Amino acid sequence: MSLTSVREKDRMADAAGVVRLALDVGEQILLSGGEVGRVEDTVLRICTSYGAVRTDVFAITSLVFVTAVWENGEIVTQSRRIKEVGKCMRRLEELNSLSRRICTERPTLAEAEKAFSEIMKRSESSWVKVLIGSLLAATAYTAFFGGDLKDCLVAPFVAAVIFGSQFLTKKIGGNKFFSQALCSFLATAAASFAVAMHLGSSVDHIMIGCIMILIPGISVTHAVENLIIGDTIAGLISLSEALVIALALAGGFALSQSLFGGLLI
Repeated sequence: MSLTSVREKDRMADAAGVVRLALDVGEQILLSGGEVGRVEDTVLRICTSYGAVRTDVFAITSLVFVTAVWENGEIVTQSRRIKEVGKCMRRLEELNSLSRRICTERPTLAEAEKAFSEIMKRSESSWVKVLIGSLLAATAYTAFFGGDLKDCLVAPFVAAVIFGSQFLTKKIGGNKFFSQALCSFLATAAASFAVAMHLGSSVDHIMIGCIMILIPGISVTHAVENLIIGDTIAGLISLSEALVIALALAGGFALSQSLFGGLLI
């Protein structure tokens, strides 16, 4: 094989590696709760920093698609399918810092990939922290929406039921609609039993406080933001997903009340 062919293969590998790195960072930003516009801007800037003369990025909540053109005419196209979006503000901040470092310092591709791997090795928030946060949030929201002391004492136990339901559905691989409906159903059932046993005063106050930890507020915010700035497709998808989740929560609550509401009589 000639030296020219070897160098050409190296350039192709570098170009493909740059797009792969940009997609890895963009995918994790989306999975960590970042908005679509941030993903597109990050992927564009990373590819440009490593020499791409033109980069076209299309991102929605379920797909990131990139085509990058280099000065020698080489074209690299890659895509990444996104199946589930989560929330991890720490990882999101670290990925943003990495993208800024790439744009300002322009480290080698190997160094950038190593930095990305180090970010991914650091675990997300432990389940203990998530559980404690859920318990505190449910209690605070219950008090905020008018629940009395008994309701506030029951709310952490209902929040624990929600957390356990989410953990279970994640293990068995249920979709988001099923997961939210099951969480709402079991939480309402737990609140109904607590009130029936006179441990709580009002199912409504308990549930409106606990259900707040399931409301897709970030999704709605991102949807409105995308619609305002002109990302219509991404905005409509996010808004539709939020409405479906809200429907699942309402359906779970209604079904549980229809089955267990008689306990309050």
